[in-house]
Amino acid sequence: MRPPSLAGQSSFRLGEFMRFAIFFLSAAALGSAACDQPSRPEPVASVSLSPDTAFVMLTKRAQLTAMARTSAGAAVSGVAFTWTSSDSTVATVSATGQVVARQRGHATISAFAGGVGGSATVQVIGASGIRVLSGGESQDTIDAILPELLLVEVRDAGGQPVSGSLVAFSGERPQRGRPITVEQPEGGGFKDTVLVSTDPGGRAAVRVRLGTGSGGAGVVVAVHGQTAMDTVPYTVLPGAPARAEIVPRDTAVSPGGTVALRGSVLDRHGNPTPATLEFQVEKGPGAVHAQTGVVTTAGFGTTVVVGRMGEITDAVRVSAVPGGTLAIADISSGLYLVNVDGTGGRVVSGWGGSRNPAWSPDGKRVVFMYSKGDPGLFSTTRLGPPAPLPDTKDARNPRYSRDGQWLYFLSGAVEGTLGRIRPDGTGRERLTTAEASFQGRFSLSPDGRRIAHHVIAGQDTFIHVTDLVTGQRSEPLAHGRDPDWSPVSDLILFKPTIPSEAPRLPRWSLAVIRDDGTGWRGILPSDQRLFFAPPRWSPDGRWIAGANGSTVLLIEVETGLLIRAGHLKNSLVSEIDWGPALPPP
Repeated sequence: MRPPSLAGQSSFRLGEFMRFAIFFLSAAALGSAACDQPSRPEPVASVSLSPDTAFVMLTKRAQLTAMARTSAGAAVSGVAFTWTSSDSTVATVSATGQVVARQRGHATISAFAGGVGGSATVQVIGASGIRVLSGGESQDTIDAILPELLLVEVRDAGGQPVSGSLVAFSGERPQRGRPITVEQPEGGGFKDTVLVSTDPGGRAAVRVRLGTGSGGAGVVVAVHGQTAMDTVPYTVLPGAPARAEIVPRDTAVSPGGTVALRGSVLDRHGNPTPATLEFQVEKGPGAVHAQTGVVTTAGFGTTVVVGRMGEITDAVRVSAVPGGTLAIADISSGLYLVNVDGTGGRVVSGWGGSRNPAWSPDGKRVVFMYSKGDPGLFSTTRLGPPAPLPDTKDARNPRYSRDGQWLYFLSGAVEGTLGRIRPDGTGRERLTTAEASFQGRFSLSPDGRRIAHHVIAGQDTFIHVTDLVTGQRSEPLAHGRDPDWSPVSDLILFKPTIPSEAPRLPRWSLAVIRDDGTGWRGILPSDQRLFFAPPRWSPDGRWIAGANGSTVLLIEVETGLLIRAGHLKNSLVSEIDWGPALPPP
């Protein structure tokens, strides 16, 4: 056999090489394809947050970081987390883990990945470094000593407890009543403020006693030497019902008018309780709704309304009164004008020496005497300031004529001399001489031709009538003083006095008599005495106004009906006059 030729060997070796090259390239291609496929990450087994506890001041921000790990504890990168807050009113969290403190409290912030989550606690504090651990934001009744101590924790800026630091606990001042007081746990008595040193854990505690005013209250907590401060809120509940209160206390309206009463049941410190009153009429002509307290008057008179809850009661008066305006001279506060129902009040003169008020017939002006300093008569409109009337320094007891054209008065220069002057201060005239003098107060007849007055004769005082044209004086009409002639009839109102021949107390404080001395009739019994203020008629002649100390009395002449006008508040009434109702300003 002939050995193979060189050419044949070359051909064989080339074929083997090509087969090997094809195999190598195929394997390389397969390896390259396998390397191009992505590898699957290991599953997330746990999620942790850092820090796991965070103290955040109100309105401030904090950043939390989430970390995902495998079951072997290896960190897993590139994980997307979902963030949530257990209470978004306390703290909210963004998609990147940034926390915003909204209001004081605590919230759990969680981060989730692959169905696995982790959490951290966020404590929102009112001020840097103070955390309320227990005993705060509770409620109890007035004066209660809370069973749980108020316990706070103080931390530094790094969140570490601060020991040995003085913490001041102070009760806030309420709108009414005694404030919250505090006491150290070991005792020592309740005080407005106490200082407590923090323990090694940065904690301090006090015992809290609530105040006497219901509603919101608080204890201010401050760290000595630091800016840290917080207020721990409490709710103070009213105590047991102790008394009732109805407002307005005393009021008045025209007949047929209504008044809405408001009733409250209060505890012993005056705090309103949830209890309610039931209203009823005790006496009088009006009616009241049992639940709403709306009083409807019927006719003149006073309705006494009682509010009741069990044995707890209160009573007020609602009066139906006539119209008109009173000019009241108060010994302490001067002269003021007020409608009979208590509305439209205005101080005319704050001078304590303002006396003898008198209305003009049209109700537009009031004249009065000032008896101190620079004395004389003064005149005013219902809104204007008082102005002095010229040439009246010796004048007293002014009274308008029925037509409003003259002011009559008694002159002090010549005791008891009657004079008159125009309302503008001009045209002064003397009407009587010293020989025909008058004593005390006087009153003009409806026609302006006569005056009623009293005369002191020895130990007795008598009512007389004198004719201004003829000067003739009548015989004594009755024992009495301070007469006032009805503006529409022949009746003269006066205060009865004690006859010297029969020294006993009169049965009546007020009486009327006709100008001829007939028809004597008692109006107000003696047990309802009138002090100081002489009685005055109403413009229509149906009513009389007087005063018993500080209380104005209204008496209906025909019926004797007495209305105590408690809605008109005074100190001590010296004089009074009744004019027409004030028109609206």
